[in-house]
Amino acid sequence: MPELLQGERSGAQRLSLVTRRQGRGGGLCPRLQRDHAAMADVPAANFLNFLSGLASQALMQFGEIPNPLSGERTVNPPFARYTVQLLQVLKEKSAGNRTPEEDQYLDAMLADLTARLAKLPAE
Repeated sequence: MPELLQGERSGAQRLSLVTRRQGRGGGLCPRLQRDHAAMADVPAANFLNFLSGLASQALMQFGEIPNPLSGERTVNPPFARYTVQLLQVLKEKSAGNRTPEEDQYLDAMLADLTARLAKLPAE
């Protein structure tokens, strides 16, 4: 977490300050209530969740899951290959810094996605 400069407030401190200021009038304004509720839905920023996001992206590129924006399933072989290559680079660059759980997840994901790549038509 970056250090705060003198006089700066963290996000939690700003939210607390806004909450206290709004407190006289009955709580947070509707926009801040939505923002605060949305923050509760954000997953933890960790390596497993990052890998999971890339895996979901790859599955979407393989046409296995629908694009959340369009609702359609489309196959995009070049980007599927690119995402698998990114995961391979991450595996190489993070070697020795992963937990056993992260190792297992990354290895299983790469094995699955590499097998899917082999089934794609050659370009």
